[in-house]
Amino acid sequence: MPQNLSSEATGTLLVRRALVFIINHLFAPKLTVGWMKQQCRINGNNFSGKFKYHLDQTPKQYILFHRMEVAKQLLSKVDLADVPISAIAFELGFSSAAVFSNAFKSRMGESPSRWRKRGG
Repeated sequence: MPQNLSSEATGTLLVRRALVFIINHLFAPKLTVGWMKQQCRINGNNFSGKFKYHLDQTPKQYILFHRMEVAKQLLSKVDLADVPISAIAFELGFSSAAVFSNAFKSRMGESPSRWRKRGG
């Protein structure tokens, strides 16, 4: 990056680069902050702080929020009622159905199966 950019502008560019990466890889099981930093060639330990400064959430929180938004939509679709929750979990990039269920329940206050039964 050009050396004459301010620290704020540099942080903004890094966050934008990370956002594009997240959007393009949101459902990749290997999407982690470490992998994103590596692929985007982002150095330094303060990246999560810069991300949070600009978006009011850490990269991990941002990823989880957007995966959960899609999960809510998928679980509410009547035509997907026969799709196992584990299949949805894997499609959304979670490493297991248990990890997905725990994250969903923590965020939504109920299990994915209960969410599905009551129609979202």
